[in-house]
Amino acid sequence: MTTGELPRHRPALALGAGLAAAAAALAAALIAATGRTRPVPGIAGAGRVTDWGLPVARAAADAGAVATVGALLLGGVLLSGPHAVRQRAARWAGAAAGMWAVASAAVVAFTLSDLVARPVWSLDVAAVARFATADPHGRAHALTAATAALLAALCPLARTRAGARCALLVALAAVLPPVLSGHSAVSGHRGWAMAALGLHLWGVSVWMGGLLAVFAVAVRADAATAEAVRRFSPLAAIALAAVATSGALSAALRLPSTTALLTTSYGTLLLAKTTALATLTWCGHRHRTHTLPALTRADRRAFIKLAAAELTLMTLTLPLAVTLSRTPTPS
Repeated sequence: MTTGELPRHRPALALGAGLAAAAAALAAALIAATGRTRPVPGIAGAGRVTDWGLPVARAAADAGAVATVGALLLGGVLLSGPHAVRQRAARWAGAAAGMWAVASAAVVAFTLSDLVARPVWSLDVAAVARFATADPHGRAHALTAATAALLAALCPLARTRAGARCALLVALAAVLPPVLSGHSAVSGHRGWAMAALGLHLWGVSVWMGGLLAVFAVAVRADAATAEAVRRFSPLAAIALAAVATSGALSAALRLPSTTALLTTSYGTLLLAKTTALATLTWCGHRHRTHTLPALTRADRRAFIKLAAAELTLMTLTLPLAVTLSRTPTPS
């Protein structure tokens, strides 16, 4: 076995599933910790299944969206010419889109349960269908679920570069409908808030999804590793800039003052995300100065180790985003 060569097993799939499960569990824990699941005396709640199920489903949907975008980015942008890896990326995208669709459909049901304060198992199909077609919140998540289901069926067929790019555009569009029903839709600066959140979601999807895809390629010891990572590096820098800029704009629109960063739960969560972003920026610098040069020497170990740590930290930020969406902004 040569330097930087690893056995051809499938730890990437296990890591992806583990990270998604960790994100979902941590999201539910954070919601509980901030008190959003505590019942109000005299007012019936939807129950613990919904209190925990909704953040778990949202985190799983986010993870599925990120993985779908990353796999399609790999097949449509990061690989040039005919390549066997592109076929695997198409299958990865189809599986991830299936997870995205199922989780988004669960979000519809759990959101209705949360709004009407009834256990999710007591809802009838007709009520869920009405919510998914007539209510803006339900319609947004239902549209995402339907689009993700379509991607799950079509992505395995997107084995050409052009096909993967078309599917990528659809996937990037599918992450946007929930933007219309979250904090941005009720903000005093609705247009700016929606634009900032949309840019933020695109940046996170491309950055985290792309890193997951090239990590999977590196773990499999594919010959395309160096090319994919080299092409992804400038895209990651652009995505980082988009995430930082949109996050700063969102914070400026929602926080009444800088002191709210230290005196409110919303501000504390923002500080946690900012700390994570700063750490990820350092990881990106390490990639450019150490792991990318090592890849040119066919040594993948440094890249795999740092990328695994980076993906773990990124996963921990997904529950923070879910918790932020359910945390009232400071008045």
